[in-house]
Amino acid sequence: MLSLKSSLLACYLAPLLVSAVHIDTPGRRHANVTRSLHKRGQEFSLYDGGPVACGGSVSGSDTNTVALSHFLWDGGSHCGQKVTIHAYGKTKTVTIRDECMGCHEGKLDMTRGLFAWFTGGPTDEIGIFPGSWSFGDDEEKKKEEEAQKQKEEEQKKKDEEAAQKKKEEQDKKDKAAAASSSSVAAAKSSSSAAAKSASSSASAATSASTSASVAGAATDAIPTGSFMANANSLLVQIGSLALAGYQA
Repeated sequence: MLSLKSSLLACYLAPLLVSAVHIDTPGRRHANVTRSLHKRGQEFSLYDGGPVACGGSVSGSDTNTVALSHFLWDGGSHCGQKVTIHAYGKTKTVTIRDECMGCHEGKLDMTRGLFAWFTGGPTDEIGIFPGSWSFGDDEEKKKEEEAQKQKEEEQKKKDEEAAQKKKEEQDKKDKAAAASSSSVAAAKSSSSAAAKSASSSASAATSASTSASVAGAATDAIPTGSFMANANSLLVQIGSLALAGYQA
């Protein structure tokens, strides 16, 4: 009976004991880290440093190293990758150099130096604190975004300058075409006026010649030296002058 009770008690206590075991990689001691198979919110724990899974070792006072959960480790593919951490109103970009066997997916394990950099106080009194983190360097992302924005602005400026230049060239062409049309119209008008003037002069000359011929004929018909001949000649000349003035 006692043996049965002992077996039942052992079965009940075994899972509790397993869940409280600290799991460390060789050369590393995790503080207040327990294994969890459930993904929780993002948070941070600490360890004392030592040999790291990515090669080499780190000291406990290091402020640039974190260990990534074994759930995300992926055979060490994240070694050397940057993560940006936000906590206690501070932001810092650090490097993944180790694997945390006791961390759930959202937890990063920090060296004591980095842990103290955020908390500003004794590490042993805190153990774990909440915050947020993401893969990548926020500063680099910001620089890339600014560079992309500047590139887009420069391209926009170039496009505007090209459009303005094209418009100016088109305006010049339009003005040149308008000036050419005006010159052609002026030349046509001048040619027409010259032709009209020449026609008027020829007509006047013809009229004068005709008048002179009529006057000559009339004068020839009247005896020379008579009063009527002189009067008739004068009237003919006056008529010729009046006709020429009217036609002009």
